[in-house]
Amino acid sequence: MRFFLIFLITVVFFNGCSSNNAFDHFNMTDEQEMAQESIRSVKLQDADKTVGVCNIVYLNNVLPNKYKTKDSFYIYMYTHHNYRNFKFFLDKSMPISIKKLPKKNQFQKFTKESYRWQNYFIVEFKKINNEKLNFEITNKDGISKTIMFEMLEY
Repeated sequence: MRFFLIFLITVVFFNGCSSNNAFDHFNMTDEQEMAQESIRSVKLQDADKTVGVCNIVYLNNVLPNKYKTKDSFYIYMYTHHNYRNFKFFLDKSMPISIKKLPKKNQFQKFTKESYRWQNYFIVEFKKINNEKLNFEITNKDGISKTIMFEMLEY
């Protein structure tokens, strides 16, 4: 009898929890799926020490109807150094605009990450008609990372 009672309580407990499972959180829009496929993350390292993390979303692949005339990137990063010390390049070209975004912004829906210690940017470059783009992040301390993005066909 005791075994039956423990079994019954266990079944009721787990049955009550099963209505909300982890797969419910995987419902994404097409834009969110494209953003997840387009995110590139890189650790910014000075010798063997990690001094930051930079995450980059190539918006031309995520919102191709909106971002046609420029190569546009959504960047969210955390660094131990001042973020102003970092520079961005696309195939050795400097950006035509860098806009710092507020902590809560329209692009967070693509990443589902929002931390008060991160900095958020939109970085735009002149349109480069290459299938593969090399995005480079550097700073004056010699930190340099290159991330490759591929243009998706629609």
